[in-house]
Amino acid sequence: MAGRALLLLVLVPPLTLAVDPGDPAKLAVPADVQKKAEQYVRDCDDEDIFVRDRATAALRDLGRLGYPALAAASARGPSKLAKPRVDMLLAEAVPLEFEARAEVFLEDKKGKHKHDMLGWNELVKAAGDTPESRKLFAAVLESDICRELLLEAAKPHTPADDEAAKKNRHRLTLVMRKETLRWPRAGLLLSDADRNPVLAPEVPVTFFVGAMLAELIYAKWYYSDGLLGIGKLLLQTDDGREAVGGKGKYGTAFNKLMDAWADTRSDRDLHCAAALYAYSKARPERYSACMVRLVDESRKKEWTAGRFFSELAEIGDAACLACLKRCLDSKAVVCKRDGYYIEDRDLALGYLAELTGQSPGEYGLGKGTPNDKYAFVTDSQRTADEKRSAGLAKWAEWEKANPDGLKAKAKKPETKDK
Repeated sequence: MAGRALLLLVLVPPLTLAVDPGDPAKLAVPADVQKKAEQYVRDCDDEDIFVRDRATAALRDLGRLGYPALAAASARGPSKLAKPRVDMLLAEAVPLEFEARAEVFLEDKKGKHKHDMLGWNELVKAAGDTPESRKLFAAVLESDICRELLLEAAKPHTPADDEAAKKNRHRLTLVMRKETLRWPRAGLLLSDADRNPVLAPEVPVTFFVGAMLAELIYAKWYYSDGLLGIGKLLLQTDDGREAVGGKGKYGTAFNKLMDAWADTRSDRDLHCAAALYAYSKARPERYSACMVRLVDESRKKEWTAGRFFSELAEIGDAACLACLKRCLDSKAVVCKRDGYYIEDRDLALGYLAELTGQSPGEYGLGKGTPNDKYAFVTDSQRTADEKRSAGLAKWAEWEKANPDGLKAKAKKPETKDK
């Protein structure tokens, strides 16, 4: 009997706890391996080239396990001797680390664990760690093109990127363009999408999310002329309209991410963000905020902002009207017409006069061009500068006599199709 019990103990293996495939803890680098990797990184700075070569080969053999040591070295700033090797090895390790963490994230179907990975960190910062955020990011990870966008964005920024951006051939732009060429009716110009809704292909929400996350990761200004067109195509789908409006299966996750993305934009990219809010018709307050920031940034740089005033006037809320008032002191030149200059303050005064139910002509303003709507024009009696001084003085008097006039008489903003 005792022998039989002993036999059972030998034959029956001890019970082991199953490893949760969705737990990122399983990706932790063993302490002894981490110690070796850190030494190999230090050896990349050795004076002996053979030592450096052996260390490089050893780190490459470690694959993903060498990522923490390489990332830490890159953050510290390696020496000139070690930097080329560290940069090269880190570029090889990032995709391995990303793919491993992506698979673990997708396995965490119940959302029990915290994850630290490329793209997810940016989404959590914008929208929080919610079931909707997890569902949205899982959809991103299931898209090969979105994974490619995130990995491209994670690559170190180089001077060549700045030159490519000037020619609209930035690497992120090229990845997006490669994807759009696969869509039906690929010959359609994205900028014409709103005028050709029948021919426009459908854009998945996840692709636009991948593009926004990539720009948040990259954290360097560049302009993609395709993103506005892609956004307009997205808004022609039910899923896209629901996502921008904070509804649908992703809740407010997409909505909050778009807000965070818009807050990081500048110059033409910021105008792109503003346009997307305008096209969506779902977030007028965000459209207003983007346009006001765009004008204020232009003024700080002493650039003309007059081309945006018609949008401020069309929105017509308190923030936009206050912004127009601030522009009454802007001497930035919009253009020169027939010997006289049209300045930002001229256009601002014209729009303010209209918004308060007055005629711009009462302030000495004449018609400019379709793009530069108001102008002080020199005539036989007064120069443009004299008319401008008199017009601004008259506005100051009107505002003093009507302290609530701008608020009370401002026209109700109208929602128009672009």
